[in-house]
Order: sequence, then structure tokens, then C-alpha cells
Amino acid sequence: MSRMSATYTFMIRSTGDPELLIMNHADYLRFPLRWAIHRPVLLLLATAVLALFPTACGPGLIALGSSSARDSRAPEADADADADADGDADTDADSDADADSDADTDSDADTDADDDTGDPDPVDPDLDGDGYPAAEDCDDGDAGTFPGADEVCDGVDQDCDGKVDEDAVDEPLWYLDEDGDGYGAPALSSRACEPAEGFVAEGTDCNDGSADVHPGAAETCNSVDDDCDGAVDDDPADAPVYYPDADGDRYGDSSAPLASCAVPAGYVADASDCFDGDASVNPGSAAWLTMDRGDGSYDADCDGSETQQYTHVSTTGLSGGCCWDAGWESVAAACGVTARWIDASGNQLLATQACR
Repeated sequence: MSRMSATYTFMIRSTGDPELLIMNHADYLRFPLRWAIHRPVLLLLATAVLALFPTACGPGLIALGSSSARDSRAPEADADADADADGDADTDADSDADADSDADTDSDADTDADDDTGDPDPVDPDLDGDGYPAAEDCDDGDAGTFPGADEVCDGVDQDCDGKVDEDAVDEPLWYLDEDGDGYGAPALSSRACEPAEGFVAEGTDCNDGSADVHPGAAETCNSVDDDCDGAVDDDPADAPVYYPDADGDRYGDSSAPLASCAVPAGYVADASDCFDGDASVNPGSAAWLTMDRGDGSYDADCDGSETQQYTHVSTTGLSGGCCWDAGWESVAAACGVTARWIDASGNQLLATQACR
């Protein structure tokens, strides 16, 4: 074939495997163009070929088009060194440049775009999926156990440092209990999964130097806040009981008792007054009442009964003899009732019965 006398036709075939065809009436050259996928690149390639193969009539004809079938006059071959006719340099039958038969561009045989197979490393697996292989993980069956994990109070070495429950994130606060009453001082505390000797969970003791003083202790009359409620001698268990004395006769009303370490104003220790509205009515009274004490009763000495002062009835009448028998004219009057009374001189009087 002569470069100076032959006329060449240049054609780019796009069906099947793209090719550049350089033809004359006797022969043709074929260049696989799988690697060139854009038309501008093909045009540049064709121009370069024309420069290499000038014709007597001028530049050859460049035809861009397609062929309905692959030319059967010569066997098909690709431009790389393998025999798979795909245009890349590897030996598999896909269109990427890696040496496997999948569709991704990494060098493994799986379909994801990374360098592993999607399965645990058979040499050093991470069975619990916590990001640490078995060689680094101290318990590869627990995803919560790995180097750097938060330590918690459960008897397990979560962070794989060879220590159990140290600096745990859920350590409770413990308080020093110097008096052994089960309550510690709030100012002396420490954190740990388990309490040190002498430490307790309660830190509300208001006096850690006395085992008798702590929350819930019985309050007593000692001028001390025994139960740590902020009040001294309130509702003490050993307080005496006092009673109100409204009439000031030093006898109190038993219906309103009050326990107190000190005697409250207006109260007395005696609760035997039967009527606290009249100072003449009390267990020590010697008074006789011609009027009820205020509640309909004439019981002035609080003995539970009404005793009449005068009960004698005169037997001598109104005349005769030298001396008269003093007494009620006919019958003893009731408490507070006014009736006729005859004195020793025989005088007829009106008198009111007194009682107590």
C-alpha cells in the first residue's frame, strides 16, 4: 500500500465496540476506541490520523456514523494486552480497571466500594461490632466493653484497662458517719461504687458527734434539735403536760392538754378544775353558791355532787314556847331556791338555799 497514491476513507463506527476505520479500495485499518467515549475526542483522533496518512487528492474523508453489524472481514481484537475485548488492561470481563469481576473500582470481589468483603476479618474479627477487634477488645462478646468505654458500677471492666469499676460515671456519693448512727455529715463525702469503711448513704446528720442526734430521732427536753428538723424541743417525747387555767385559781381544764418542756403562760400542771370560768369553783373551794356556777350546776368543790347548805325544817311553828327551832318552814328548799325560813327568835324570813 502506497501512502502517496492511495485514497483513504476514515470512518468512526459507534455500534458494537467503537472503532476508527481507515479504508481504501483494497484494505482497511481498525482501531478500537472503547477508551474514547466522547465525540470531540474521536474527532481529534481522526485529525491526527489524517496528518499521518496524506492523500494525493487532499485530506481523506471522515465519516461519523454507525454500522448495523460488526465488520466480518477481520477478527476482533482490543487495544490492551489481555484477551477479554473490553478495552482495559486487566483480564476480567468488566469495564473497570481493577483485577476482579465486579462492577466497582476496588480490588476485591464484592460489590461494595471498599477494600473488604463485608464479612468480619477472619484473622482478627470484631464480633460485637463495637469498633475494636478481638485482639484489642477485652470482651468481644459485649458491645459495651471496649478500650475507652465509660466505666459503670457493675463489677465489669468496661474500658479494658484491667481495673473494675474505677472512676465509674454512676458512682454514688457516700458520707462519713463518725458517731455510727447511720447518718453522715454532709461536708465529708466521697464517690465510689462501694462505700469505704465508716461511710454511709445518708448525709443529713446535723450533729455527727452524737449518736442520739439524727433525722428521725425522738425529740426530748434537752434544748437540742434531736431530730435535725431545725426546731429545738418541738413535740418532745418526755415533755410534761400542762392545762389551761382561764380563771386563775391554779386548777386547769383537763380538756385542753399541752405537752411542753417549759410551762406555757396561762397553764398549770393540775387538771382537776371542773369549771374553769369561776375562780370559786375548784376542788379546794369552801364556797356556797346561791346561784349556779354558769353551767346550771351548784357543784363548787368539784366533788361531782350538789350539797345543800341548810336542810333542817323547823318543828316549833310560829308561836308558843320561849325558844324557836330555826329552819325551813315546811320543807328544805332546793339549791338556789328562795323559801320561808324561821330564825331562832321566831322571825319569818325569806332565804335562798346555798349549795356546793
